[in-house]
Amino acid sequence: DDLRSATLISLLAYAGPRPESEALPLRWAAIRRRTILFQATKRGAPSERATRLLAPLAEDLRTWRATCGQPPDAAPVIPNAHGDHWSGSDWDNWRARTFRAAAAAAGLRAGKADGALRVRPRDLRSSFATLLIYEGQPPPYVAEQLGHSPATLMRDYARVWGDFDPSQRVSAEAQIDQVRSQIHR
Repeated sequence: DDLRSATLISLLAYAGPRPESEALPLRWAAIRRRTILFQATKRGAPSERATRLLAPLAEDLRTWRATCGQPPDAAPVIPNAHGDHWSGSDWDNWRARTFRAAAAAAGLRAGKADGALRVRPRDLRSSFATLLIYEGQPPPYVAEQLGHSPATLMRDYARVWGDFDPSQRVSAEAQIDQVRSQIHR
């Protein structure tokens, strides 16, 4: 029942931004027809990357923008609960209350006692990486989409490639649609 949080989770899982440095500062002007332009600072230098905008995420963003009354391009895509930019405490509160509850409802480890095994919003970047890997995208493309070097990508996702069967490729959009249809039943 919280469209703002659902849209933020969709953005994190289906575009793979780093939550605090790329998703929360994102403005509507960065949402393009086929890509999202993420801007961040890497090792002290500004960097940007254009990430593919998957159709289910594009629809989620259109719905969210309409619900918000078509905010201007300079407005944040995901404002805090008061319509402003997120503060550190806004993020901490959302992560502890809303995200943790959503993760627990989805059957993921989300309690305080789960320690290092507890799921975090940043972990949703892996969803986007896995969608691209199971689509059969080559490592340099997946690395570019996540803002990684190919070496970092292979270090972090080698196990996913090991599980991937190239004869079982499926588009990211089809995967998302299939899971969403199962949830809505």
